[in-house]
Amino acid sequence: TEVNLAKAEMAKKHLLDAQFRVVQLQPLMDEHRALQEELLGLIRQKDLKKELDGLTSRRTAQRVHSQKLADEKASIRVDIAALEDLEAKESDLRKQDAELDKLRTYLDSTREGLRGDIKVQESKRDDAKRNLSKLLDLDIAS
Repeated sequence: TEVNLAKAEMAKKHLLDAQFRVVQLQPLMDEHRALQEELLGLIRQKDLKKELDGLTSRRTAQRVHSQKLADEKASIRVDIAALEDLEAKESDLRKQDAELDKLRTYLDSTREGLRGDIKVQESKRDDAKRNLSKLLDLDIAS
C-alpha cells in the first residue's frame, strides 16, 4: 500500500544515502589503512634504530675495551722485555760474581804466598843480622 510503498521508498533512499556515504568514506578508509601501515613501518624503523643505537653503543664500548686490552698487552710486553733484560743482567752478574770469586781466591792464595815469602825473607834477614853480629863480635875480639 501507499504507506508501505512510502516506507520502502524511504528505506531505499536511506540505503542509497548509506551506499553514497560508503563510497565517500572508502578513500578515507583506504587512506586510514595506508596510514596505519605507514605507522607500523615507522614503529618498526624506530625499533630498528633503537636496536642499532644499542648495537653501536656496544660496539663502541667493545672497541674502547679492546683498545684498553691492547694497551695492557703492550705494557705487559714491555714488562716482559724488562724482565728478560733483568734475567740477562742477572746472568751477567752471576758470571761476574764467579769471576770475582776466582780472582779473590787467586789473590788470597797470592797474599798467603807473599806472607810466606816475607816470613822467609825476615827469617833470612834475622839470620843475616845474627851472622853479621857474630862476625862483628869476632872482628872486635880479634
